[in-house]
Amino acid sequence: MSADDLDTLDPQPAVVQFRGERLEIRPLTVGQLPRFARLAKPIIAGLLDSALDDSAESGLIDVLLDVVGDHGEAAIEAVALVTGRPVEWLEAGNPAEFLALVSAVFQVNRDFFTHQVVPVLATLRPSAAGAGPMPSSSSSPTGTP
Repeated sequence: MSADDLDTLDPQPAVVQFRGERLEIRPLTVGQLPRFARLAKPIIAGLLDSALDDSAESGLIDVLLDVVGDHGEAAIEAVALVTGRPVEWLEAGNPAEFLALVSAVFQVNRDFFTHQVVPVLATLRPSAAGAGPMPSSSSSPTGTP
């Protein structure tokens, strides 16, 4: 068994400094998934729906301000859930440190969603081949007596 296999079975936590404390960010647990999904869904949708122009720094700032304004509390609650820290403790932190914390939560859990969830969901979808009604083979071709 390789080191990569072990990391898949028991991923190494990401370590982030926040408010002078060393926080270990671990993958979500089964019990955390439903609430985390409810909290993260509007944040991700807000980022995906934004008309972001990569060349304009002001556009990026506008998008971030919109997402923070519309979904900031949800982001704080999601990070509180993952870290086990109180919302009030997180709210008193430095915004730059919080961004690093959010990034770590995303990075630690990204592999689970992209390498585990997406392939499983893909197997549950009906394939495009064979989808829809089958033409009947009992009818005679056009133009035959």
